[in-house]
Amino acid sequence: MARTVFIFLTLILLFSCSDPQKKPIKIAINPWPGYEFLYLAQHLDLYNKANLQVEIIQVSTLADGQRAYLNGHVDGFASTLVEAVQVEAHGAPPVEIVLLADYSNGGDVILANKTFTSINDLKGATIGCEVNSLGLYFLARALEKYNLSISDVSVKHVEQSQGLDALNSKEIDAFISYPPYSLKVLADPQYQQIFSSAAIPSEILDVVSISKTVLIANPDLKAKLQHVWTLALDYHKQHPDKANQVMAQREGITIEEFEDTLNDLKILDMSEQRAIVKTNRVSELALSVCHTLTQVNSISSDCAHTEHIINMKTF
Repeated sequence: MARTVFIFLTLILLFSCSDPQKKPIKIAINPWPGYEFLYLAQHLDLYNKANLQVEIIQVSTLADGQRAYLNGHVDGFASTLVEAVQVEAHGAPPVEIVLLADYSNGGDVILANKTFTSINDLKGATIGCEVNSLGLYFLARALEKYNLSISDVSVKHVEQSQGLDALNSKEIDAFISYPPYSLKVLADPQYQQIFSSAAIPSEILDVVSISKTVLIANPDLKAKLQHVWTLALDYHKQHPDKANQVMAQREGITIEEFEDTLNDLKILDMSEQRAIVKTNRVSELALSVCHTLTQVNSISSDCAHTEHIINMKTF
């Protein structure tokens, strides 16, 4: 009997040792109200409750999140569709979109001194933006709306944290930004908003992308992330004041500022995400983004990879 028990315990030990705990999935996220629901999920311990090992890696900007993935420091990242389209063209492992977080309908902005009143006034001006991420694409689309192009302005790479200083020192005439960074610029009365993503509705799509290799190795990852997203949104609906307080504090802004920025977004629940995916809107938008990026020499690509950036069957 003792021998049988010993053998049984030995087998348990062997099996437990042969199945070591998997490493957590690392996801890079920069400050942006739409991504805060992923942090809210962490605050509420929803990942662990879903038996999902996720490590949120804090970065400063969209470009930083993209760089973290390009350098192999993370398994995925939250970003706009622009950065998701760019990474494979830059030679990184292919990604797949696992969540559609939100549409920016006013959150992304072009800010300028009050001597500039419209995009038309920017002809010949120097524009500051993160040239390797959303900034250059957003600028190109804004100029296009006014029958201008990138060749009509000078573009200078400026990180989000440096935008206000660059404006104050006259290094740039306008700056492409988003909350919470844009709020700091607009707190200075000499600057104003002259363009926002509201003028190109439903075009600036924020997503969470994960390495396809990681998704293959973790076949339940996508469904669990989507479930956690739903739980976080449900909590926000049931306890908006508590949730907004947690998220605003992380963003470093007031609750009122955070609530105002949410008004410039369309946070997408899973039913809304599935409806968008079924229309093939994401694939079409990814292709359009890729074509624009190639036109402004942000990437060199035939854009064929955009056909596989999202798996409609798993939404």
